Amino acid sequence: MYIDARAIESTEGSEIFITAIPESNQSIKKQAEETFTGIRNILKKTGTQIFEERIFATEDTKEIIGLMRKNAYGDLDDGVGPTYLVVPKGTHNEISGVQVHAVRSSKKLEVLRLKDSACGRVLLCGDKKYLTLSGISAGEAGDAKTQALTIFEMADSALRQVGGDMHSVARTWIWLKDILTWYNDFNNIRTRFYTKQGLIKNNTHPHLPASTGIGITQADGAKCTLDLFAVIGMRNPIKFLFKNGEQCAALKYGSAFSRALKSESPAGETVFISGTAAVDLKGETEHIGDIQAP
Repeated sequence: MYIDARAIESTEGSEIFITAIPESNQSIKKQAEETFTGIRNILKKTGTQIFEERIFATEDTKEIIGLMRKNAYGDLDDGVGPTYLVVPKGTHNEISGVQVHAVRSSKKLEVLRLKDSACGRVLLCGDKKYLTLSGISAGEAGDAKTQALTIFEMADSALRQVGGDMHSVARTWIWLKDILTWYNDFNNIRTRFYTKQGLIKNNTHPHLPASTGIGITQADGAKCTLDLFAVIGMRNPIKFLFKNGEQCAALKYGSAFSRALKSESPAGETVFISGTAAVDLKGETEHIGDIQAP
C-alpha cells in the first residue's frame, strides 16, 4: 500500500494531509482493511482527528469499505461519514484512493448535524472556528436544479448553527453527476444564491470561495454533492484572487468562484487554488485534445 502523510505545524495547531492508495493485487476486503488501518495508525501516532475525508471507489464496494473503515477506526469514528465518490475501476482495482485531512487539538471536534444526520465538524481555536462539511446532498429534493439550490441552503443552515454564513466559506468542492448536461443551469443557480446571500454585489469585488466542479457523483446517486471549508469568527480571514495571468475572473462568464484565495487555517495559512479548464474570455474551453498546449 502507498500511504503519504504531509504535516503542517505552527504554534496554533497542526494539520496532517493523508493520501492512501491500496495495492492492486489484493481482494477488496484486504485493500480496504490495510488502507483504513494505515490511516488509523497515522491518526493514533500523531494524535490527530479526522477533519475531512473522501473515498474514491466503485459503487459496489461501498458496503465492504464502510465495514472495514468502521472496524479499523473504532472510537476514531465520530459518526461523520466520508464523502464517498463513485469512480470507474482503475489501475488499483475498485478502490482508487482515500484522502484525509486531520487536525490536532486539545479539544474534541464538535460534530454538526442537519436533519439528525452528522454532516460536518467544527474545530474551536481560541476565538476562531474552522468548519468542514462533507457529502452534503439532497437527492430527494427533486430535479438537478432543485437539488443544487437545496445543498447550498443546507450548507448555509449548517454554517449559521455556529455563527457563520456563506461569507465564511473559503473553499468548496462540488461533485456533479452528468456535469456537461446541466453545468450552465448549475452556474445560474449558484450565482443567484450567492447574490441573494450578498457574496456578489454591484460595483464591488465579489466575496466568492475558491472552488472545483468535478463530473463524478456521490454513491447516494444525487445529482450534486457539496464539501466545504470555512473560517468563522475572524476579521478578514480570507484574501481573494479573482483572476490569474491570462485567466479572467470566472464570474465574467458566469461561474461564481475565485481563481484562488489565501485563508487562515488551523496550522497557519492555506492557499486554495480553484480547479478549472483552459477557457477563453467567453468561457469557452480551449485546446481540446491537446494536452501539450501551453
